[in-house]
Amino acid sequence: MFPSEKKEILEIFKNLKVLIIDEDEFIFNLKKFIPNLYICISPNQTLELIKNNNFDLLVINYWMSHINGFELVNFFKKRNPDAGIILLTSEDKPLSKEIINIGIDKYILKTNYRKTNKELLKAIKEMSERKFLKASLLKRREAELKSFQVFHKYLRYQQEKGLKKQKNIIKDDLAFSTYLNKIPFTQKFFYFQTFYKPLEIISGDIYSLRIIKNNKIFLFLMDVKEKGIPASITASSTTTFLNYLIDILLKIKIKESLYTYKDYFKFLIKEFLRYIKTYLLEDEALCILFLLMDLKNNKVLIANFGIPSIYIIKDSNLKKILPQNLPILISTETFKIDSLALSDIDKIIIASDGILSCKMKNSKLYIEDFEKDLLNSSYLNEWRNLFEKKVERISDDITLIYINSCKIDGFFRKEFKIKSDLAEIDKFLSQVYRRLKKSKYFNFLAPKIVTILNEILLNAHEHGTLEISSLQKEKKIIEGSYENFLQQLQRQQQIIIKFVLSLSKKELYIIVEDKGKGFKKSLIENTLERTFSGFGLKIIKHLCKDFFFNKKGNTIVVIVDIKRK
Repeated sequence: MFPSEKKEILEIFKNLKVLIIDEDEFIFNLKKFIPNLYICISPNQTLELIKNNNFDLLVINYWMSHINGFELVNFFKKRNPDAGIILLTSEDKPLSKEIINIGIDKYILKTNYRKTNKELLKAIKEMSERKFLKASLLKRREAELKSFQVFHKYLRYQQEKGLKKQKNIIKDDLAFSTYLNKIPFTQKFFYFQTFYKPLEIISGDIYSLRIIKNNKIFLFLMDVKEKGIPASITASSTTTFLNYLIDILLKIKIKESLYTYKDYFKFLIKEFLRYIKTYLLEDEALCILFLLMDLKNNKVLIANFGIPSIYIIKDSNLKKILPQNLPILISTETFKIDSLALSDIDKIIIASDGILSCKMKNSKLYIEDFEKDLLNSSYLNEWRNLFEKKVERISDDITLIYINSCKIDGFFRKEFKIKSDLAEIDKFLSQVYRRLKKSKYFNFLAPKIVTILNEILLNAHEHGTLEISSLQKEKKIIEGSYENFLQQLQRQQQIIIKFVLSLSKKELYIIVEDKGKGFKKSLIENTLERTFSGFGLKIIKHLCKDFFFNKKGNTIVVIVDIKRK
């Protein structure tokens, strides 16, 4: 039978597992073509075979008197959902509606021996080819998927490296901190925080906050009107230039023409325009805001090129300052500068336009609630909690710079000194806890205040006094040797930790100073993501209203809400 096709049929059939339920003799001749052929006519044996094997194909004579064809096909389909089914039937016996609907792949009318055998082999061959084609396509798709996953993983790795590089380019001298080394009492000062949320791994938003000479702070926020890698390249290259220019000016003797804060500000903007215009494309626009705080002369200068409004808050009143310049183009030559009195400001909030396109859970744009949320939150963390509760989807990079004022002017203030020693810290915390629990007004705050003090004092002891790095601590904890390591270092030190508690009507200020080299504030974001080191900061952040460091990084100010909820 089919001598010319015998080799091809054998090749196709060699891995095919077929169950045939028929009692005609011609079926037995198929064994020479199909090695894995099972022939059965007994109902019990048939059920056992189906239960214990996975078949690629079922060939069944529907009209066998001792086997219910419909029930058997149904049972087989459940056990072998991907298998093919060929139904052998007689011309004079019509099929029931149920068997038609169950999913038969091929019907063969049984006529004479030779014709039926030929049609059956042809049908098995077609179904085999279809099966192997499907398997081949599946294998190909799996290979393509694996290739895509490898490529995606590589792309992700490159993007993450790009983001790391971009974060290195961002220079933030004021991350979670103020510009002062000595935290003042009864005097207003400012501290700085940022909310940075790229839509993709790398961002077209970028910023820097720099402390420059003569009590000046210079910052910029850039939003490139492109997406992905092109935007990131423009943002990173221009930020590198600006920060390099600032670094050079910090090192050299500034010309007389740059002595005034206004001349210095103008010089930086003019040099930036000269640089960026050589790289902008004809249809490319760049939005950027420049701001200079002159603390000595009580002035704030703003030059805004298309960044959304700046929000100024004073005594719970919000004022919007619209951009006074268009986005930067190749044709940009001149610009305007606004000047404000620093004494008229409690907060400055600057946001990129990603905030405008955020969708809330009620399908409205978040910009409708943005101003209200700024007024209803005293600190960045409070605003962020409101934002994350309301916003369901973001469609652009978001950067928000939050400049807040602080005045530690409580009706009660007390300074403490404690030896930097684990036993002494534990003893002191026990005393504080007992005294707070006895207090009529503050007993409900005892667990929160003692937990915060415990984390701050341990941090001052470990990182300030003993100078243990975050990586060193994490390594020793994983090894299980951290406590012994701590005890050995502690014997060599005799240092005092100083801290102050200042109480106002609404808040408790905890100010702790250690004698260490200072916490590297630019690492706070990474520290908060670590498994072991940084855990104390996570606890503090969760329990307090806000916290920030001094310029050096060896003094932390924690603001605790004391209102009974």
